[in-house]
Amino acid sequence: MIVGLLLSFAVGCAHFVEQQVLYPGGDNLVIEGVNESELLKIYHLQKRTLSSKQHLPFYFGDAETLTSDYVPPTLDLTFTYTDAPEGIDPVRKYHLELEPSVNKTIRAKGIVILLHSYSTNAQSVLFDSIALQLQGYHTAIVDLLGHGTAQDQPVSFGQADVRRLHRLVTKLKRQYQLPIILYGKSYGASIAAQYIESYGNIARFIAVAPMTDFTPAALRMAKSSHSFITSFVSDQWLQDTFEEVLINHQTSSRRLSTPRVLLRQPEKSLPPTLIVIGSLDKISDSDQLKRLENIDRIQIETLDNRGHIEMMIYDNHINSVIEDWLKNSVVDKQLMTAPQEKDQQGR
Repeated sequence: MIVGLLLSFAVGCAHFVEQQVLYPGGDNLVIEGVNESELLKIYHLQKRTLSSKQHLPFYFGDAETLTSDYVPPTLDLTFTYTDAPEGIDPVRKYHLELEPSVNKTIRAKGIVILLHSYSTNAQSVLFDSIALQLQGYHTAIVDLLGHGTAQDQPVSFGQADVRRLHRLVTKLKRQYQLPIILYGKSYGASIAAQYIESYGNIARFIAVAPMTDFTPAALRMAKSSHSFITSFVSDQWLQDTFEEVLINHQTSSRRLSTPRVLLRQPEKSLPPTLIVIGSLDKISDSDQLKRLENIDRIQIETLDNRGHIEMMIYDNHINSVIEDWLKNSVVDKQLMTAPQEKDQQGR
């Protein structure tokens, strides 16, 4: 009987872990106190969708319609770092204050497609979106599978999201005839890198705290968010369970790693890339990211005293790093150029 109970418990735990991995939802990150129409007005966004046959809802930010009377939202956030390393202030304050748009007609420099992190949703990159609009870029935000408006389907870990993303990229390129920039945070950076590997028709790539191997990151997050349940099972059991979920979806922890995806590709096929990482980040493996340092097309910027969660906060510092890179990159001077599109196998 005891053996039976233990087996039932193990099966139940495995099912729970699998469901948490495949359906993280993202409902825990929802802006409260405003309805959707108010939210769209605050962040200067339109709700759009691809054709009904391809139903893919997304938010679109039109940089060319910003006027001088638009007042950008501001961000003031206090972050408390639990178990802060010695010599590191456990309480940090983050601030974002954006300059209003000048009242003149502008031609958008490109379109930035923003991909959110794991277990969040499109609302997690709203500040990023309006900041990029004010820099002169149209923006598009989509919920990745398993998240937000797409949480009725399981997390794809790559190819299904890559195909959805290609439909969006194709639509926007045809409509606006502008270069496309992919902007991904954590898991979103992995999806973006996999897209570049498959299609390659991207002018630039910005990765903020890019996800490295999935399983170590998932283990750390699971022990933090589900400490009671994970206390009954070993770390090895959890890792094996995560890997089994990935194998069942024709991928692996290592294949999802953003730097590994980039390193699989010929250097000349990569778009100009900015990688922004935090010095205290324990989710994004610094050793893996360091392997990208000698690639000419990749620039790595490290923000001091920031962990992984803090890297999700879009403040004045991150805004300045991204704005400077976009201004100084070669593609900005050759606006309509982009790498030759590959076929779906990345040839």
